[in-house]
Amino acid sequence: MQHATQTLALQDPALLRESAYINGLWHDSADRFDVMNPSNGSLLARVSNLNSDDAENAIQAAQAAFGSWSAKTGKERAQLMRRWFDLMNRKREFPRT
Repeated sequence: MQHATQTLALQDPALLRESAYINGLWHDSADRFDVMNPSNGSLLARVSNLNSDDAENAIQAAQAAFGSWSAKTGKERAQLMRRWFDLMNRKREFPRT
């Protein structure tokens, strides 16, 4: 089935990565799967479909990071998430109305 590719409005197109970020490293695979825009069915990206070893590494990295993350207060976590949100939005171009 052929899908139209939707161009994401990014100021820096290099920000769209189709690899998986696990424990500080980018992981890629020749095996890919489609990520679709649920609002219109267009193809957004073809991302790496990693194997079970990669999934296990991701789980271990998440478990290792959980201790320091859970030690933060709710307010600290909210501030970090808000900062991340603001940084993402700074790199996104919004349609003009």
